[in-house]
Amino acid sequence: MVEWTLPAMQIHVNKDGQQIGPYDLEQVNQYLEQGSLLPTDPAWHEGLDGWVPLNQVEGVVVPGASAPPPFDPDSF
Repeated sequence: MVEWTLPAMQIHVNKDGQQIGPYDLEQVNQYLEQGSLLPTDPAWHEGLDGWVPLNQVEGVVVPGASAPPPFDPDSF
């Protein structure tokens, strides 16, 4: 059986007017976590019509964005 794999997405980022990258998705998420990149930094990868904020790139994880609300045991 032949197993197909897609090439890793190569993401270009515009940081403070300078184009940097390309980075793979894992690197982008790491840089976001470290604060080196911001969710609002413009990004582009093959398949996009134009530049979009990093937080709109599929697979990008914005730190703190998916944290659940505090649990209130009295609500049950």
